[in-house]
Amino acid sequence: MMEKRLNLLHIIVQNKLRSGGAIQMFLLCRELVRRGHHVCAIYNGKGRMPEDFAVFENTGIDLRFINMNRLNLSTRSLDTIRALRKIIRDERFDLIHAHKGNAVDLTWCATLGMNIPIVTNRGVDIPLNYFQSFKYRSRKVKQLIAVSQAVKDVMVKTGHIPPEKIRVVYGSVDTTRFDPSTPSTLRDELGIDANKQVIGFVGNPNPRKGLKYLLEAFEQSIADAVSESVLVIAGVSATDLDLHPIPAALRTRIYPIGFRHDIPNVMAAFDVFAFPGIHGEGLTGTVREAAAMRLPIVTTDVAGNCELIEDGVRGLVVPQRDSWKLADALRYLLEHEEQARAYAANARDFVETHMTNEVRAATIESIYYGVLEKSKK
Repeated sequence: MMEKRLNLLHIIVQNKLRSGGAIQMFLLCRELVRRGHHVCAIYNGKGRMPEDFAVFENTGIDLRFINMNRLNLSTRSLDTIRALRKIIRDERFDLIHAHKGNAVDLTWCATLGMNIPIVTNRGVDIPLNYFQSFKYRSRKVKQLIAVSQAVKDVMVKTGHIPPEKIRVVYGSVDTTRFDPSTPSTLRDELGIDANKQVIGFVGNPNPRKGLKYLLEAFEQSIADAVSESVLVIAGVSATDLDLHPIPAALRTRIYPIGFRHDIPNVMAAFDVFAFPGIHGEGLTGTVREAAAMRLPIVTTDVAGNCELIEDGVRGLVVPQRDSWKLADALRYLLEHEEQARAYAANARDFVETHMTNEVRAATIESIYYGVLEKSKK
């Protein structure tokens, strides 16, 4: 039974729902409303993309927008802080959950002189600098949520934050939307024959996602035994792909399909999912989604990905920046379908146990109650 209906503010300095932090905030807010709480969600209104926010309709979330930038000594930052402070003062929230560092900065300043608890989360394994360490250790920030044990370890080591101030709560995935039984129209759309084996990637062209190594691995696989495989890369455009030196013969086997809203439909066409990231991760959202889709997965050992994809149990884990081992792992899964299916089933089971929207929201709800109880003392 719910202890008390909470009045919650969630805030993130993003203007679209196309990256992990913004999507995770939406999923959490939606589930908290379902659990009976009042939730106000603030996104960046500067240059926002209205079509992204259609998913908020009929959710009960109080969606708002403020023009926000990184905190700096400017009149724009002061205007943002004043606008945010007015909302906080008028709405009398029980607790504020600031998602990502920029939102913490703004919230920290906007609540000066106010006795309102702040909870925040961190989703990357990048070492903390002095300013980040200071704000996370401050009394205003009552609880930190790390998306993986790997992220917590980095925060403790580089930020000298007491371990008890950090809780590990895995990001979530909507297991009803990312359903292994989802049919796919992607092969027909792209003209990919049914006999072709599809290696899939979903991410963006940022070098930290390691696309360079996946392309190298794919070239090595094509040159070897898996001659009927193709590579589909979602989140990457043809222009992005042109920045990589790819042999013309290989280029015809690669399908850069750009940003897509229908990721379950895209993933349902994959035979294997590959994530070649090299740094700046926490526990990669698309790896969670691929696991929910019951796909055989190869990931690098970046950040907390191997907490989900335990090597040889729920998929295969390879070293970062090693395209040869990535190629070997991809070939293994494509050539050993029974073992690949067993890995995939185990990964889906792990997601259902630890990474559903319901599990995450219930855990974070308990964190809120704990923070509020301590704040009374």
